Amino acid sequence: MARNRVGLFFLACSVLALGGCLENEILPPSAQGADGGLDGAPPDTGGQAGDAGAGGGDDDEEPTDGGVLRHFTYRAISGVSMGACATGFIGGRHPDKFDLVGALGGYIDMVYLLHMVKDRKLSGFCPMQQILDNLADANDPDNNPHIYCGPVAPDQTYHGLTYEHPEDFNHWFFADYSAEFDRTDAIEIFQDLSMGLGNAYFYNEASPYLPSGVTLPQFHAWLSDPHRCQPGHALTIDTPPYNCNREYNPQCEYPLVFFCDGEEPVGCWHGEQQKCGKNNPDYWTLKGSYDPYYTAHDRPAIVLAAVDYNRNGVRDYAEPVVVNFGERFSDTGADGCFNLTEDGKGGCCPGGDFEAGKCERPWDAVNNRDPNHDDYDWEKNGAGTEANWLFETGEPYDDFGLDGVAAGGAAAAPADYGEANGRYDYSPSVKNWLEHDIAINYMTRLAADPAAIDRVDIYIDGGIRDVFNSAVGSLNTVGRLRAAGLPFTVYDHFVGLPGAMVPDTDDEGDFMNLVTEIDFSRDVFGKNVLLLYGLPDASQKAIKDGDGGHVGTIPQAVNRFLTWFTFAAKRWPRGDRKPHTGTLAGLTRNTWFHSPSMDAWRRFTISLPPGYDDPANAEKRYPVIYFMHGYGMDPGDMGASAVIFQGYMADGKIPKFIIIYPDGKCCLINKATGARECACVGDPDDGSMYRCVGEGGVERPVPKAEFPERECNGGTFYLDMTTDRYGDPTSAAVMKYESSVLDLIDHIDATYRTKLPEDVYVKQ
Repeated sequence: MARNRVGLFFLACSVLALGGCLENEILPPSAQGADGGLDGAPPDTGGQAGDAGAGGGDDDEEPTDGGVLRHFTYRAISGVSMGACATGFIGGRHPDKFDLVGALGGYIDMVYLLHMVKDRKLSGFCPMQQILDNLADANDPDNNPHIYCGPVAPDQTYHGLTYEHPEDFNHWFFADYSAEFDRTDAIEIFQDLSMGLGNAYFYNEASPYLPSGVTLPQFHAWLSDPHRCQPGHALTIDTPPYNCNREYNPQCEYPLVFFCDGEEPVGCWHGEQQKCGKNNPDYWTLKGSYDPYYTAHDRPAIVLAAVDYNRNGVRDYAEPVVVNFGERFSDTGADGCFNLTEDGKGGCCPGGDFEAGKCERPWDAVNNRDPNHDDYDWEKNGAGTEANWLFETGEPYDDFGLDGVAAGGAAAAPADYGEANGRYDYSPSVKNWLEHDIAINYMTRLAADPAAIDRVDIYIDGGIRDVFNSAVGSLNTVGRLRAAGLPFTVYDHFVGLPGAMVPDTDDEGDFMNLVTEIDFSRDVFGKNVLLLYGLPDASQKAIKDGDGGHVGTIPQAVNRFLTWFTFAAKRWPRGDRKPHTGTLAGLTRNTWFHSPSMDAWRRFTISLPPGYDDPANAEKRYPVIYFMHGYGMDPGDMGASAVIFQGYMADGKIPKFIIIYPDGKCCLINKATGARECACVGDPDDGSMYRCVGEGGVERPVPKAEFPERECNGGTFYLDMTTDRYGDPTSAAVMKYESSVLDLIDHIDATYRTKLPEDVYVKQ
């Protein structure tokens, strides 16, 4: 599948990096991103350049009593894609365990992610009455444009450029930017996140995974029906308040329907037989589009439900997906008034009526559109409360529960969750999503103990053409953390641009040679850093090769790895740069440990630094970088990348460290017997077998037929899950994947020579 290509891509990058970097002579160091930006300005520091707190310097510095005393755990938590999301979850919730947090190309901003899915990917539907007026053509957008009201235009910008993609539910954005995702992949990813954090768009007392009103027996019966995606076999929700929705079913008169979606075949372009499938010029547009004329949609969406206006048991093109995210509120900001009625003094015009002369208008439409200065803007006002996608105390809201429909009335609907309780309510799952947001967690801890967060350095990257808008999500994290007092420096690409890390070369291959010469100290490079990779004016060929994509071009993918690992290694004081002339063979090992939290064995890959096994180094201890892999991958897929860093360590170009790659895959299950295997890989010698680790830590062959499924789809996001794929909340007792990462940290500290925490004086 597409996600497997991501793993293979990174492996290819590792090999290419070895050939392209380690055999080349290191070039002289150049200016280290000290001037310029996309708009000709210096690297974006948010007005806080030089305000980096306790520095730490580059790794070669020696401690000095005249410096600042800092506590080091000598651990970093990091990851790519799915693993980057997990970095935000784990690093944000356990800042005391790590010195550095590195998120490469994933979501750590849950606020923006929830907004993007709710207001972009699940949107674009026409108003209810317009749909009903054109219901006969609900599946015919070509001949009746009135049934389609998308896409949602991008509205987030950086230096005047937008890095969002226009989308709606029937038209998701995909492209061949080095990582091939499709509608099935996106649905599975969202399902896995919902298993981990709960269904953000419904509340179900029986299961945090399922839409409202569905019982587990109903869901299991529907899921086991081989014809579940066909008319007449749908699982419907037709009982108030479970089918109520303010926007699309306010009288609760229409049923909601579970529906099927997913990847569709791409045919020939205008019938030309030489332009079919991937040769179709519209291939990626079609891969992301819901084809209303295709009748074999076969991937159950599960966590979503649509209003079935024509009661035919399927979701038709025009029929909207329901979002009961939280009680409806006006995103006015804490002042309670939108810009048009703000008085410029922090309040609202009485009655909101400027035109009648009750208030003097404090602004004009051209020069001052925000009289009370409360509009959220990631770059200019990260603390803004108006239009920040979150409910704030002071904002008007309807206390009608999650469905937005008042109890009683014409629909005679019962009250639903949160209704008439005198406070604003999100669904419990939305609260859980927000509790995993790194900025929210850090801002909470900053208020209680600023020093605890100041000691942690953050590194984030995001591709400007990422199919999941990761650059935009990262910018919003930066905006909110800046507003909370954390300095951030934003770099525009690796090379070539005025605001790049190395602006005076255009060759991305040169960066592989220059990266180890960069001064990554806090006071020079920046304490916390966001790298936006990709060239705004890239050629079409470069874009097709992946420029700014989820993975990036091959040089960009390699440079992403090199930058993070070098940044992390050089942030620790007294790094061991002694060259090593011995073999590098055998330093990367696939192994396993027993996780008490899961009461199961789990695999991991460890890459030891050159010389670790030499008797002369028996007393040496090393920092540890935990790096979590992407969706659909194994820890062994990432282990090959360590060859790059081991070579640099052996040459003395970067300090030595241990790399740990935890397993992010779900356990295998046998639903009939309840048996569970959590440390399995495919047997390379027998395609019908796994190699699993079980009782006593012994690896043995296990027939694949005995374990036909995993607890989730393609990845755990390293979360303590709320349910398994069957919606069973009791499974949460053993699906402790975040806790197992913390168990792994304890195991590594007890088993390997990890550097012990200490307080060290470092220069400012």
